[in-house]
Amino acid sequence: MAELVRFYLVALTIGVASLPLLPIKSPGDLGLLYGLSKTLGLSLFTLIFLLFSYASGNLEWSGPALATAIVVGIIGWCAFVYAHRIDLYEYLNAIKKALIFNELPAFILFLFSCGVVATSPAIFGTEKPMDFAILNSLFNASTLPP
Repeated sequence: MAELVRFYLVALTIGVASLPLLPIKSPGDLGLLYGLSKTLGLSLFTLIFLLFSYASGNLEWSGPALATAIVVGIIGWCAFVYAHRIDLYEYLNAIKKALIFNELPAFILFLFSCGVVATSPAIFGTEKPMDFAILNSLFNASTLPP
């Protein structure tokens, strides 16, 4: 269960880190675009991680490639803060409201779905074996793509 919560917190962090990369023109846009930022953020940071791994010729899951993806997020936030330095307080309040109104219900549903899956963890049907096959290939792979 702790691993699931850790995964959720990493996804939340990456979603917040990708907010500056979205076309935000006013604080009101943050509430609408926050949901998109989580999906876009996970995809974008994975793409940056993969491209850096390919460019460096080191196709392993490595710290430098992950650090580069994190640095891109930090640069994005620095640019966002600089671009909106005049009304930064309004933007930070909008981010706080987006986290409360969008993330709190999502986290409650996430915990509920974890509880449902925990009560019936048996592997039936065709989806779960394929999920585990993909997951095992990712765990055992030392290069990208697995």
